Amino acid sequence: MWCDSTLRQLVKEKKEEIDERTYKLIERLVKNGIIEVSPIIEVGKVSYPIIEEVLEIKSFDKVNEFINILIKSGMFEHKLIDKAIRCPRCGSFSILVKYYCPYCGSIDIDRNSIISHTMCGEISSISNFRKGEKLICPRCGRELVNPEIDYKIIGEVFECNNCKRRFDMPAIMHKCATDGMTFSYREAKYAPIYLLTLSEEVFKSVVKGKYVISIISNILRENDFQ
Repeated sequence: MWCDSTLRQLVKEKKEEIDERTYKLIERLVKNGIIEVSPIIEVGKVSYPIIEEVLEIKSFDKVNEFINILIKSGMFEHKLIDKAIRCPRCGSFSILVKYYCPYCGSIDIDRNSIISHTMCGEISSISNFRKGEKLICPRCGRELVNPEIDYKIIGEVFECNNCKRRFDMPAIMHKCATDGMTFSYREAKYAPIYLLTLSEEVFKSVVKGKYVISIISNILRENDFQ
């Protein structure tokens, strides 16, 4: 059986060897019949509800510090499931992706199809063929009506409406929706998101009802975590 009072007494006697918060987390997991600590990834937010309840905090940075403690202790195995982009200034997860012209920096860009006029061989972006609701060849003046007969789409290109230049790929930047900072991938902060699972040793001990505090202490000691 899970002996709560005994464990609490042992924890009090060995405070230098075990983190009380770790004990509380494992206790909560066992009482709820689960062995994993799963993150919840939402728009602008990453959270670990059960850890937040144990720590009684909402700060991702504090939760992440505790996760690193759990990983270092060896009592939890971890699996990287994602990496989230954070603002390098305020740490927010509310990040927008912005596309810019690589030449003039304008955000006024469009993606257009490149088409080839079968009759005269004119090749240009579809925007150069478009006259109102119709497609008119800028070279010969004929109307293009039937796809694959009058013309073929042979590719796509980005065009800047400011400097009129074409390019295959826009410059990609990020903008923080919280403080407005614009930054590149070089400046971004990348937060690893882990799925935590009770280690096999701890799990077996729990299942057998022999969750001895010395096991935890030994794991911590072996990892120089005291």
